[in-house]
Formats: sequence, structure tokens, C-alpha cells
Amino acid sequence: MLRTRFTATRCRGATNNLGIVLHPPPYPGLFAHGGAHPAFRLATPVCAFTFIILYFNNKTLESHATAPSMKRWSSCVIIRLQDCCRRHTVPGHGSPEIYLSSPPTSRAAYVFPTEGYRVVSPEDLIQEERLPARLRDGLYSLALPRPRVGSNENKSRVLTDKSRFLRKDRLLALKVGIVMKATDELDNEVVISRHLNSLEGDHPGRQLCRVVLDDFQVTGPCGLHQCLLFDALGMTMWKFQNLMPGKTINMTLLQQTLQLNLLALDFLHQANVVHTDISPSNILLGVNDPSRISAIEQAERDEPCARKILPDRTIYLSRDVPITSGSPVIVDFGCARIRESHSGDVMPGVYRAPEIILGMDWDFKIDIWSIGVMIWNLFEGGNLFHAVKDGLLDDEKHLAEMVSLMGPPPKKFLEGSSQCQRYWDMDANHATQGNWIASTPIPDQSFETREHQLTGTDRELLLALARKILRWLPEDRPSAVDLIGNEFLTQHMPKDEAI
Repeated sequence: MLRTRFTATRCRGATNNLGIVLHPPPYPGLFAHGGAHPAFRLATPVCAFTFIILYFNNKTLESHATAPSMKRWSSCVIIRLQDCCRRHTVPGHGSPEIYLSSPPTSRAAYVFPTEGYRVVSPEDLIQEERLPARLRDGLYSLALPRPRVGSNENKSRVLTDKSRFLRKDRLLALKVGIVMKATDELDNEVVISRHLNSLEGDHPGRQLCRVVLDDFQVTGPCGLHQCLLFDALGMTMWKFQNLMPGKTINMTLLQQTLQLNLLALDFLHQANVVHTDISPSNILLGVNDPSRISAIEQAERDEPCARKILPDRTIYLSRDVPITSGSPVIVDFGCARIRESHSGDVMPGVYRAPEIILGMDWDFKIDIWSIGVMIWNLFEGGNLFHAVKDGLLDDEKHLAEMVSLMGPPPKKFLEGSSQCQRYWDMDANHATQGNWIASTPIPDQSFETREHQLTGTDRELLLALARKILRWLPEDRPSAVDLIGNEFLTQHMPKDEAI
């Protein structure tokens, strides 16, 4: 078993132009399945981009609608940046100056049909329009106009010296934020990416984390939009598993996915980065064969997608995209933190670790907790913790469910927060005893009653893994590198393939 480690170094000076070297995935054939999902929509070519496919992660929007801090991402765009000439004129947007160090090419830009599509009635609500109004604000005003190039600084922030992206026919993804009212998460993803890119070393988990390649801003009809450039990836693990029979992945895929996720987390944790938001919605399938996504281009030329034409914008319906083959990659560092110890509210809903619920200090072990909870989402077809009462997230019910599975918390844990007094009793000296006193009854369940997929040794090993991860005290949870070689994750792997 290989346990590669590296030494984090200080940042050597972050710049706006970021880069990362990606190594071949350790499992090239992983997730090689067929299927499709409706998650893409097409937009008109604008600025210097040859074409743009606007991707909306519906699950992310839905899952964060009730989250404590709703994310302000509205879209993700899959784009192909081809070799182009030094100046590119966009009809209706003047002639923005684009300074590129790569030479012109004779290859013509893709031209998509402007007729022959089905027109949707303006009265019909489609896709994201069915979301709550607070999520729709700014969502459909994202046709990108001429970039601001009035100063050398703005030129460098838009498309200056992008030769490293334009030398090859390369698929990239562009995340476009809604009109900028709050940009903390957008800026934080850039900060985390710069930190990770500044590190030296050849940790194999580096390639399993998607970081920002570049960032810039554009001004639209409704205001300023922050844009982040990434390598293109496939659908989320959440979407992928929902296309599978029973809406779960099989045991082999679970084992491989968890191993690679843990490898990525070991890289992050050694770099003093805590992701804080590990879930199937923030794990994307890799793309070993770009033609799988490029097929969307031909499909759009053959049969233009339906669209709704409004006075101030045009809305394009989603287009199906096939499942891609590639190693799963952890994405979205908008809520990530740098340093070893933190405080404050993080983590999404039912994924919250007990120290988060009770307002204690926390560290990278909350990511390990998320891995344990995620096993049930990926493999058992549902949440391990429901934690909802009267339609709202309920801390008391969440903790009661934890007690039912993990038993009462140890005294050391109870002494870590005064909030524990609301749920567990105290003696005359105000020392907690660990007896549950809250009104919510403790459910009659166990890890055994919540596992329905396996039998025999496989089941015993999976339950042992869950108990090893899901513990009250963070220091009792193993590290990512300790879990990579766990017996459940490696039991059917040839010895020469163990990570």
C-alpha cells in the first residue's frame, strides 16, 4: 500500500493566472457506464469563446435552498476555447481586444443554427424558473457582453495571455456567478485554489481536486458577474447515482469512490485545507474521453434545443449529456477553510458533524465525518440522518439520531460546549452525566438496521468502517490516509493495485 505524503510550503506569491498539472487518473476505466441526464443548456457564443454550453446544477440549487448559508452560484458553463486570432469581433458587442500569445489558426469557429428550434410559450415555466424566486434572481441575465478592457489591469483579468488554455482543443468549464451582491464564496474558492497551486510536491490526491485555473469579471445588464475557469468535468455523483438501478452505486464503485475521495482529502488536509462541504453534489465524474461531451456540439447543430424568447432574454432548455468515464473529483471550495482549527457554522444540513451542531471548535475531521455519512447516500439510497422536524432542520432530532447509532457521547465531548446541557443531564456540580433529557425520543435503530445492501463479511466490514468514522470525538476519527487502506475498501483489490 502506497502512502505518499508531501510537505506543504509557503505560497511563493499568488497571481491572477493560475495553473495546475494534472496526472493520469489511477483508475482510467472508473465510472465507464452509459446513460444521460438533462443538465445542460446552450447559450449564444459571446466574447472570445467559440461556443458556450450553460450548465445548471439543479441539485446544488435545490439542496442549498434550505441550507444555512445559500450558495450564490447560479450556473456553470462548459466551453471549448479553440485557437483563435488576436482580435475577435462579437456581433452586437463591438470589437473587444483579446491579447493572445498563440498564433492564429485556420480552423473556423463552430456555427450553431439560429432557426429550426421549438419555441416554448412565455407562460410556461421551465427548469430553473420553478425554483424559489430568491434563487432565480439574476439567473437568466447571464448573456456575457463585451468584457471591460479599458485598462491594462482589466485586460489581464479577462483573456490576456491565455495561451496555456488555447494551445490545445481543450474543454474547460466556466462558473458564472449571479449579479455580485456578496462574493465571499467566489473569492474564497480563488484563495483556496491559489494556496493549493502554490504547494510543491507530487501528492497523488492533487489531481482529484478541481481548482480555479483563472478568474475574471464581466458586466452584464444587471451588474457585475464573477467568473471562474476550471477544467471540465462530468455530472455530480448525486446525479450519477440517481441514474443507476435503485438510485445507488454498487459496492465496487463505492469502494473505489471512497478511496479516491480519501486520497484527495489527504492532499487537502496535509495542505491545511478543510473542505467543509463533502457530499455527492460536490463530487464530479472525470472526463477521460472529451468526445463524450463534444458530442453535444453536433447534437445542437443537428437539432437545436428548444428555447423561450422573452423581451429581455432568451432561455435555452437543457440538453442531455452522457455519463463520462473518469475518476471522481472533489469540487467547490467556496466554503473551504485554511488552518488546522476553526469555529463557526459550516457543513450542509444532515451532513453536519456533532461538534458543528453544538458550536464547538472543529478541524479537518469534519470532512472525515462527511465521508461516513455519504456512504448511506451513495450505497443505501438515502440519508443516514434525517434531522427534519415539521419541515425544518432540527438539531435536537439530529443529535437524538446520533445517540441511537453511536450511543451516548463521552464525558470529554460533553464538556466541550455549554449547549450540551440542553440535551444531556448534569449533576450537582454542573458536570454532564450523558443521560438524554431532551423531549425528542431516541429512535429505535442501529447501524445494523440501517444497512440493507450487503450480507456476510462484506456487511461486517462496511459496518466496522462506519463505526470507525462516525464517532463523537473528532480525535477518535481516523485520518484520510489511515482510511485509504481500510479492509472494506481494499478487500477485493489485487495487492499491486492498493493505493
